[in-house]
Amino acid sequence: MSETKQCSSCGTALANKRSHARTCSNTCRWRIWHAKQSATISVKLTFNITSYEIIKGNAKAVGVSISDYLQAQAIAGCEQ
Repeated sequence: MSETKQCSSCGTALANKRSHARTCSNTCRWRIWHAKQSATISVKLTFNITSYEIIKGNAKAVGVSISDYLQAQAIAGCEQ
């Protein structure tokens, strides 16, 4: 007799589930998905008017929002 598989999230037996099932419910599937997502950190930045206008112009030149531009610049700075 084969062993019954268990839910990857809560450990409940997966009896009477599909043979390739990994979780027992949508709730457990969501918990696993949520745990894999990266954490988001909110940051509030303050710029003087001159710096803001330069950043705004650069973002407009590449066709993205100021927020997206700053995020891309921060990521590029971390990769160097």
